Amino acid sequence: MTGMLFLIDTLMSKPMKEIVAQMGLADAVAEALLNRKGHLGELLSIVESLEKSNYEIIGKLNVKCNVEMNPLYNAEQEAAKWTQSLTNVI
Repeated sequence: MTGMLFLIDTLMSKPMKEIVAQMGLADAVAEALLNRKGHLGELLSIVESLEKSNYEIIGKLNVKCNVEMNPLYNAEQEAAKWTQSLTNVI
């Protein structure tokens, strides 16, 4: 759920803090979205760093979170293909 919500503030043009308060999310999800804290926050930071091609941060968080990079890169490529398929429809 955290990954699905991390850009909701942009989509809704509202501060993330306001959105999180209205949704009644679990504390771990709220902390991840608001402060990038906890395990979910660290995973979210990996995704954000991947989008920005910040491989130094990805490497540090990867070790801390014990995330395998190949599946992560594959998921990123699949997401990019899916996004491209949506833009082709429009």
